[in-house]
Amino acid sequence: MGKKRVIKITESQFNKVVKDILKEQGGYDDIGVMTQHAGSILGGINSALRSLIDKMQTVHGYYMSDDAGNKDYLMKLIVYFYEEAEKVASFINTMKGEVTERDLRRTLDNYTKKLNKYVNSLRLLSRFDQSHINPRELNRMQMGVGMSMNFDDLTNKFLKIVADAGLESVKLKEKLDQVQARIGGWIERGLN
Repeated sequence: MGKKRVIKITESQFNKVVKDILKEQGGYDDIGVMTQHAGSILGGINSALRSLIDKMQTVHGYYMSDDAGNKDYLMKLIVYFYEEAEKVASFINTMKGEVTERDLRRTLDNYTKKLNKYVNSLRLLSRFDQSHINPRELNRMQMGVGMSMNFDDLTNKFLKIVADAGLESVKLKEKLDQVQARIGGWIERGLN
């Protein structure tokens, strides 16, 4: 190994080198690998998002059904929605480490933080500390702050959370569509 030399560069030259290195981070050398990796990651995230949106449609369907006005059914619906939102947040949180595009990774991180906030609010409405309950009584009981709320307040709180989660999901879906279109363009240019 040769003698080490000190090279002097300006701050602007250093910043340019750092930016160039960061642009290279997470890139693909092969279009086939990019297609397979991006397709599986983005497809999985899209599928999880679709599942959550389907649950939002179930919530909407509840308000058109004969069960509307039934607090026990509403509490079960809250649990149903929060469990799905929790699964989606966990899945996306796991998958975002595989995303190579920094902007999308940041968007996914913001989405999961907000979704986890909604999950925590729903958990508070619908769950309880099991250490205070006799396990034989669990099947007959619905607990959580929601049980002490009047039906209209509980309904409004739940609908606001679902609407906010829906808005964030739409924003994420739009971002995923943009990224998929961009990747499609890269693939098309690479194949020509």
